[in-house]
Amino acid sequence: MNFRTLSVLSICGVVFCGCATNHIEKRRVERLDAYTALSSEMRSYVDQGKIKVGMNRDAVYIAWGKPDDITYSENQEGSTEIWYYYSTYMQPHQYWSYRSTWVDDHEEIYPYMETDYTSERFLRGKLKFKDDILIEWSTHPRP
Repeated sequence: MNFRTLSVLSICGVVFCGCATNHIEKRRVERLDAYTALSSEMRSYVDQGKIKVGMNRDAVYIAWGKPDDITYSENQEGSTEIWYYYSTYMQPHQYWSYRSTWVDDHEEIYPYMETDYTSERFLRGKLKFKDDILIEWSTHPRP
């Protein structure tokens, strides 16, 4: 392998590795003060992209990222904030269709199974905060 080929491959490797930057690392740098203020146990969870009851909003944000939706509620016990995370999957839909072909001097029509896909959104996770602290969370499987 000549020097030029090796140089091009090295540059491509750096570019592709740069594109795969860890999202948690970006959020950690973005909220570095909040991250360094966490206990070592909470930092360990955050570094793995995990959450735990007792974490503050910043720790959850670093671990899971920005929520897709936020709602607020209040009752006699106080105010709560709920974060929603959504995801999508491709849902197949099958149906019968028909093809035609010419055989000899006549058209023959025959059925076949066709599949189309639609993008479906579903609730992946729901997190509840009270006074900036995660008090409850749940994840939901893909339907």
